[in-house]
Amino acid sequence: MQRFLTALVTSSLVVAALVAAPVSVKAAAETYYVGPGTDTGGSCTTPDFTTDAVDDDVAIQDAVDAAVANAGVDTIVICDGSYVITALIDATADTEGLIIEGETSAELSVLDGAGASQFLDTNEDLTIRDLTFSNFAVIGDSGAVIMNYSIDDLLTVEGSVFEDNSAGDGGAIYWGGEGDINDSTFEDNSALGHGGAIYFGEDASIGYSVFENNFANNRGGAVYGDYVLILNHSDFVSNSSWDRGGAVATDNSVYTLHSTFTGNGTEYEGGAIYSNDDSSTGYSVFTDNTSGYRGGAIYNDNSYNDSGVGVRETHVYHSVFTGNKVLAETEGLGTEDGYGGAVFGEDECTVTDSTFTDNEVSVLGDARGGALYCTEDIDLLADNRFSGNSATGGDFGQGGAVFGWEDLGWSSDSSSTSGAFRNSFTNNTASDEGGGMYLDDDIEAQFSKNVFKRNSAGQSGGGLHADENLETQASFTGNRFDGNIATDGDGGGAYFEGDLETGSVFKGNRFSRNRAGDLGGALRVELSESSDPLNLSRNTFVLNRARIGGAVGGGEAVSRGDARVLQRALRGNRLSKNKATQQRRTFNVGIEIPELG
Repeated sequence: MQRFLTALVTSSLVVAALVAAPVSVKAAAETYYVGPGTDTGGSCTTPDFTTDAVDDDVAIQDAVDAAVANAGVDTIVICDGSYVITALIDATADTEGLIIEGETSAELSVLDGAGASQFLDTNEDLTIRDLTFSNFAVIGDSGAVIMNYSIDDLLTVEGSVFEDNSAGDGGAIYWGGEGDINDSTFEDNSALGHGGAIYFGEDASIGYSVFENNFANNRGGAVYGDYVLILNHSDFVSNSSWDRGGAVATDNSVYTLHSTFTGNGTEYEGGAIYSNDDSSTGYSVFTDNTSGYRGGAIYNDNSYNDSGVGVRETHVYHSVFTGNKVLAETEGLGTEDGYGGAVFGEDECTVTDSTFTDNEVSVLGDARGGALYCTEDIDLLADNRFSGNSATGGDFGQGGAVFGWEDLGWSSDSSSTSGAFRNSFTNNTASDEGGGMYLDDDIEAQFSKNVFKRNSAGQSGGGLHADENLETQASFTGNRFDGNIATDGDGGGAYFEGDLETGSVFKGNRFSRNRAGDLGGALRVELSESSDPLNLSRNTFVLNRARIGGAVGGGEAVSRGDARVLQRALRGNRLSKNKATQQRRTFNVGIEIPELG
């Protein structure tokens, strides 16, 4: 009993002490109203801080000071009206974050910098909502409207308008941390450095917003980011930069969904988008974007991958590219060469279910890939439509629609679905080789059910030019080549410079009405000493025409007997109504015979 009473008394004393102890109660967040009228407080009818149409920034600064002094994330409401800001608002003492919003909408709450003022300096989280910021300018600093160099803070912008602002980096906004932009408009902003409208130092997302006619003297005509950028349901129109990324540039990845890019341009790389890591673009439309060197619409670099660690991938799906261009020049940052009229991928490429129409590379030097250029493997090219694309070079032009520098498909992973499937190539042109497609290395996977129709090349491979081998594990099946032209060279339909290796499959393809100025109206294949026996079966060659070998031509023959080798290889194929214009006996099969002595 004694122990029970002692415990009871002790417990009572503890409870009493807790009740008597002072409790620290954090003050609630406040809302402060700024506008014309009397300063009795509490609403826009009677604002807490009144403006005088002369030094409106004084009232806003007073509201910020009150918010800083109060605990919590306070809100400052800018009442409907137009306000002239002549001095920088200092919110750097804020430690908890701030919300600044218009009373009803951005159209009715307008802040004007009069061409000589910066609006806000802060180093905490910030939310901007339903405001218009116009005509702010700063020389020798960044972010004419909002400036924050901290990498730890979050910027949220909703329903706001930023127009005619200019600064060093980030014409309207410089934000060192993460950002989230929604339902906002950025127009006619400019930067002497990166990010004509916005500069982000960390990951950022942009949704349901419009960027029009912004300019950066360096990278990112509208938006520049040091890290990952996510673009969703946004429109980028007539933005431009001097260096890279006419609309958007980042030194990391760009992920784009349901967005449009129209009439953007840069003097160097990435007329619409420049990225330096994995790039993914889906359900988006790119129209009339231009660059002066590589990637008329999209350029995906891999500079962060120079160490050879990891792989950077360019991924495009369910998107449309129309009228994008690389127009190289000798002035500015441009060169005489040009690559990738719509898309340039510095590493591996996967492109599916997309449409490429009337894109072009037109340059004084080398032109490659009127629509698509990949410097590494084309892992997967499936269900795409390429029409009216062109690669025209003063020195040479290769791949009117597609140029692949490395292999088609993965030889190291047979379980992967890789290769080219069900693509259509129509009315594409190359000034020299590969009117539809040019592959500079081996075909190592499936090349199946593709259609090449009415493509043309000034030299070889009116439809397809393959510069290396059809590898042992590869198959070339069910493709159609109709009405393609190699004007002054070989292989009106397709040209194979390398071997069709033993174990590869070349089966069930149809070649009709193709024409070559020299050898192989439908198909030109290699007949060098190192060649494996040709494995051609169940292919159809109808109404093709060439100077020698109306249907099939064999290049670099070792002896006249090679013609018989080629004829035997074609026994299991259908050949009909083909024509040779010079050596008429070679209406089906002909070979190129050097001086054999």
